[in-house]
Amino acid sequence: MIRIHPLVLSIDGLATLPAAADALFANCDLWWESKGVIVDHSPLKSYQFDVISSEENPWYRVKNWLGSHGFSMTSEDVYLVFLSGWNHPAYGGWGGKPLAVVGDTTLRFLYSVGSPEALVDDTLAGYIVCHEIGHTFGLPHDFNTQNSVMGYGWPSGYNFILGDLWDRLDAYRAAPISTPDACVLGVNFGSPHN
Repeated sequence: MIRIHPLVLSIDGLATLPAAADALFANCDLWWESKGVIVDHSPLKSYQFDVISSEENPWYRVKNWLGSHGFSMTSEDVYLVFLSGWNHPAYGGWGGKPLAVVGDTTLRFLYSVGSPEALVDDTLAGYIVCHEIGHTFGLPHDFNTQNSVMGYGWPSGYNFILGDLWDRLDAYRAAPISTPDACVLGVNFGSPHN
């Protein structure tokens, strides 16, 4: 069983997520379970953290913070961290076992409501979250497959996004690991990806 721990880290420790995040988690859980991956979501928690808005890669600082605050780092634990206030102009997130970090780009997508664009924004938020969580499962970038969730294109449709993610995970489980920057379900082979 994989335990996904959603956390919000912010300067004041009071930031929360909109109701759209609950729907995002529920939809992802259903898909993961359909692929035989049992997911246990912890309740969302918020903590105070020294967010540096323009920091290029906050992944290591967040991982060190988790370790210094007693968070479990077993192979079954994955942390999905919404870093409120992190707004680097070139990066929307970073991921590698055991941590996926997303910032204000994803939060803006989750907060948009009441318009046709909000539906697209929910899909884009799902894309970023799935991309970074894919790295926690050991998936490297894939720039050769059109609309791959592990690429940087904006794919369309939740089922396509998540289907692609799990097809790639199945392929990496079956094939030998050939990249030094990969990690597969708890075995760390390298550094995080963006």
